[in-house]
Amino acid sequence: MQRLKPWLTWVLVVALSFSAAASFVRPALATGTSRAIDENQRRLEQIRHQIDQAYDSIARKRQIESQTLRTLNQLERQLAQTKRELAQYEQQLRQTEAEIVVAQTELAAAEHNLALRSSYLDTRLRTLYKHGSVSYLEVLFQSSSFSDFLQRARLLKLIIASDVRLLEEVKEQRREVATKKDQLEAKRATVAGLAEQTRVKQASVQAQTQQTQNYARQIQTDIAREQEALEEMEMMAEALIAVIRELQEQQRKELGLAQNKSDLVFQYPTDSRWVTSGFGMRFHPIVKRWKLHTGIDYGISSGKPIYAVEKGVVLYADWIAGYGLTVILDHGADVSTLYAHCSDILVKEGEVVAKGQIIAKVGNTGYSTGPHLHFEVRDGGTPVNPQHWLP
Repeated sequence: MQRLKPWLTWVLVVALSFSAAASFVRPALATGTSRAIDENQRRLEQIRHQIDQAYDSIARKRQIESQTLRTLNQLERQLAQTKRELAQYEQQLRQTEAEIVVAQTELAAAEHNLALRSSYLDTRLRTLYKHGSVSYLEVLFQSSSFSDFLQRARLLKLIIASDVRLLEEVKEQRREVATKKDQLEAKRATVAGLAEQTRVKQASVQAQTQQTQNYARQIQTDIAREQEALEEMEMMAEALIAVIRELQEQQRKELGLAQNKSDLVFQYPTDSRWVTSGFGMRFHPIVKRWKLHTGIDYGISSGKPIYAVEKGVVLYADWIAGYGLTVILDHGADVSTLYAHCSDILVKEGEVVAKGQIIAKVGNTGYSTGPHLHFEVRDGGTPVNPQHWLP
């Protein structure tokens, strides 16, 4: 569906022929037909205004929808990332707790070993303390020889030293296991904190995602509802255009305009026959590029008369960008003519003009390199070579 544009240029005026130009026509004869045309045209203008507003509203909502969907996509990616992070933290937490269980088992074993070693040493020391040096000497003097004495003394010393060394090793092992357990406990607390933060973040992102999804659905519902209303308004506009066409066809009959193209016999629009630029592709002297020249140009001095080539109704008599002061006539049978770059306009919109009537004067207004008449013929809104319609 294409948006209806304001019908204030020659191209769109002739594209819809007389019905599109109804917003310009104010018939001199206040007939019932013309009043019906005016009434339907006012209704059409109201609908066109509503259609324009609907297009603007839909365009704005489309932008909001696009932005909302981009936001939703970002939130969904963020939600997936937080889920992955939470899964990693929970995995680390489970692994850390398993390591803590192992460390607790190792610490219990180390403490048991330490208690056992301490018990052995305490027993040995209490025995030495209880019996004193005599018992110690008795062990030595029970030697069978001096070499046995030395051997026993060395062994007793090694036993005591070994007990002390093993006790220190067990203590060191216990300290290491206890330190490892404390570190694992700290790690578990850190990971648990990170996991909880991630859960809070995930809940927040989920809430934002749900809210954005609801908003996107609401926007899409609004767009669908406005598009449905827009289609109804465009159908109403098309129906009104059809009614206006019928009324204007009736008005053409009342005004005595041609009913068939064969009834049209054009005369020349000026007294000049000097064609300075014909119909077709040409290198435009203003925009400096090749483009279609939709009419023919007659070289003639400013102020010279411009004639209506056939009886018609003035559809437009004012300024058009590029064309300057311009007159547009409807001749019936879906044929219109345009006279551009005028220096003065002598007719008004809605006026019925006779064939050969002076409607304007040659000028140099709009995009023009010098005084001349730019003359166009449109058949059903399509530009055709005016030479095919002239004598």
